[in-house]
Parts: sequence; C-alpha cells; structure tokens
Amino acid sequence: MEGKLIYTPAFEEVSYANQYPDLIEFEKPWEKPCIQVGQGFGKISSEGYPLQSEGFTKCSALILRNKSTLESALFHIDEWNLNERQTPIVNQFMINYLNQCNIDSSEKEILFSTLESITRYEYPKLMKREEFKSLMEKLNSNGIIQACFVYGENSRETGVSISESLLNYLGIQRLDDIKVETGNYSWATVYYPKESKILIDRRKDKKVLSYSF
Repeated sequence: MEGKLIYTPAFEEVSYANQYPDLIEFEKPWEKPCIQVGQGFGKISSEGYPLQSEGFTKCSALILRNKSTLESALFHIDEWNLNERQTPIVNQFMINYLNQCNIDSSEKEILFSTLESITRYEYPKLMKREEFKSLMEKLNSNGIIQACFVYGENSRETGVSISESLLNYLGIQRLDDIKVETGNYSWATVYYPKESKILIDRRKDKKVLSYSF
C-alpha cells in the first residue's frame, strides 16, 4: 500500500469567488511589470519583477534564486528534465552568479566553459565534473544560490532527475519541495523575488495559497 502524499502547508489561504483570482487575491501580476513563462520555457528576472506561469497539470515548476541579488528564474517543466530551451537559461543564471564571485579571470573562463558543458549535459574538456562540483559547492557554501521545486497533485516529480543530472554539479545544496493538493485541475504559480513568496492558484476550490521561498 502506497503512503499517503504529504502536502506542504501554506502560510496563507485566500478564497475567491470568480472563475479566476481577482485583483486582491492573486494581485493580477499580468497587469503589472511581470515576466510570463510559457510551458516548456524558462526566464530570468533580474529586476525583481514577478515570474508567472499558467497551465500546470502533470508539469512542475522549478525556481532558482540568488539570495544576494534577488535575481531569480522560473522554469515550467513539461517533461522529466529541463529541455534544450531551458538549460541555456540555467547557464546564464549561473554565469551571472559567478560574475559576482571573487574569482581570478583566467579561472573564471575555465568555469564558464565547464558550466556550459555541464548545462548541455556534456562532459567538460577543461575540468572534470566532480572537480567542478566540488569547487561550486565551496563557492556556494553560504547558500546564496537556492532552488525550489513546486508540484501539483498530478505533477511528475522531476526533482531527483534534475538534481542528479544538473543542480548538484552547480553546488546548489538547498533544494526545497512544495507539494500542493490541486486535484485534477490545472493550476498557476507566481513567484515574487522581493517578497520571497510563491503564490499558487488552486482552482479546484478557488483558493490562492502562499508559500515562502
């Protein structure tokens, strides 16, 4: 007998009456400066703008954030792993992070080359993957770069495959999971980098749930 799924408690739940959340409940981020992320895509927010994506059923979301600069990225994952449109976004996000680190320019170029290979799921030529992983873990020992997976009730749980094939090599050691009881309905999410807040539009009972990340 399979164990009962354990869902992540929200720190706030707000009900709404209409088909979709109105201005108060979901804050209509699409009416403000907001970055829309389509299914199978990923985007970076460098100015603290919210990132929003719709139409999750079996899909899951991945959020990366730089705790120091608040730069964040949202990925709408529609398979078991990140695709060829999404991995370059991870690469750019990590380049932005490495550029803020105190690293010698010649060493940085080696890291950039290795990072590009890692995010392409290729074997790097200038540095072994385990050596790169060890160095990235040391650079990120203070947990500046963090990741969070968000799942609905029917989502593919992509965290293990993405972590083992990519995120672990990037030195990301904080990997949060948020699991939401969404029923057989599609759901949407918005991430607010400045507030460190994730909103989930849970349409099965017309509620907006708030989580911290």
